[in-house]
Amino acid sequence: MDLLYFRLGAAPYAIPLERVAEVAPAGPIHPVPLSPPAVLGLAERRGRPIAVIDLPRLLDREPAGGTVAHVVRLASPLDGAALWVPSEISSGTGTPAEAGHASIDGRDHLVLDTEALVKRAAAPL
Repeated sequence: MDLLYFRLGAAPYAIPLERVAEVAPAGPIHPVPLSPPAVLGLAERRGRPIAVIDLPRLLDREPAGGTVAHVVRLASPLDGAALWVPSEISSGTGTPAEAGHASIDGRDHLVLDTEALVKRAAAPL
């Protein structure tokens, strides 16, 4: 399975590449008053507003300090949302391990469910 993978704190995570439309360095993110706490705000990608979700906040993880942040825009039907990932990101092939996990280079990664993340971001934390 092809995966996008990264670390938040010491924890390794992965997202199936088929669920990703694009990865870009995080640019300006504009706060939206009264938005749910897990929504950082709106960014513009290819002339469209995209809701940017604070992935470390959703996963209760500390962002790694001093690293570059990325915006991972999700694939259709979630293409109006993106995940803010303050980490180096790589892509590669993983093999399924126990349920919800994949092994990449011999290391176990939790495979994230993007649909569940977007639904959780819309709810109060």
